[in-house]
Amino acid sequence: MVNKIFKEGRFHFDFVHSIDAFKADKPEYNGLSAVDFIVEMKDKFLFIEVKDLEHPLALKYRKAEELEKFIEDLKKPVKIARKFKDSLLKELAKGTGLQKEVLCILILEYNKFDAAQRRKIYEDLRNVIPRFNEDYFPAIKKVDLAPLYNTIDFQDAFPMFKVTAIASPKNE
Repeated sequence: MVNKIFKEGRFHFDFVHSIDAFKADKPEYNGLSAVDFIVEMKDKFLFIEVKDLEHPLALKYRKAEELEKFIEDLKKPVKIARKFKDSLLKELAKGTGLQKEVLCILILEYNKFDAAQRRKIYEDLRNVIPRFNEDYFPAIKKVDLAPLYNTIDFQDAFPMFKVTAIASPKNE
C-alpha cells in the first residue's frame, strides 16, 4: 500500500481516504517550484501549499528581519502562485490527465493576521493564480482557488483527511 501520510513542518497530513496523494515539493521537480502535496479525490485534485509561520523551530531559528521579509512575500503572492502554476505544468508534462477540477489550497498558519489581512492575501493570490483556457489546455478541466485555510479550517472543509500537530518538533 502506498504511504499517504506526510509530514510538513509540525503537522502530519493523512490522505489515506484519497485516490492518490504524494509530496510534490521534492528535488525531482528539476528547478520548478512545487506545492507541498497533490491529492486526488473522486471529483477533484487538491494542490496544497502549507505556510506555517508559527512553527516552533521556524520561529526559533528565523531572524526577525527574515520573518518580516517572508510576511512581505506573502503580501506579494506571485511566488505562491508560481508553485501552483509549476505544479500544474509538471503534472501536464508527466501526462497526468487533470480532467477534474484542480483546487489550489493555501494553508496559512499565522494567527497574527487578522481577517482583513487574510482576505487581502486571498484576493491577491486569486488575481495571479493561473487560469488555463480549456481550448488550449484540454487536459485541465478547471483551476480554482479555495478560501485561505488554517489547519483547523482545512480539516473542517475536508473531514475525510486528518491533520495532526506533532507533539515535539525537536527531531527536525
